[in-house]
Amino acid sequence: MKSNFLSLLGVLCVAAVGALVADAFTTLALFVVLTPLTLLVTGYLGLNMAMLSDGYPKSKVSFAAIYTAMFGPTLGTLAINIGAMFLAHAMTGPTFWVPLAAAAANALFTVGITSLAGVAVEAFR
Repeated sequence: MKSNFLSLLGVLCVAAVGALVADAFTTLALFVVLTPLTLLVTGYLGLNMAMLSDGYPKSKVSFAAIYTAMFGPTLGTLAINIGAMFLAHAMTGPTFWVPLAAAAANALFTVGITSLAGVAVEAFR
């Protein structure tokens, strides 16, 4: 009876360790795939935000908004992903959702900063 209990305990320990390793691998793989992808997308969008300067705005607020729209999404994405990596490292339990949440936060940040910059450029042109 004792050997059956120990073997069951051994199987459960191996399953628990396997689940932790699988979660760590999934988290790492998602960071490896999503971080460069989001940086490429936000960099491309930042380059397209240079078109906000068409018509040569004369206001300093417009210039600041244009530069914010060009460089803000990429720098914000980098900061969000680094913060998410530190968060995933410090967490206990499942962490596979952290890179997915970081990608969603990147999307929201990029849409927000470029929208505000576009409104500021048009308002203060």
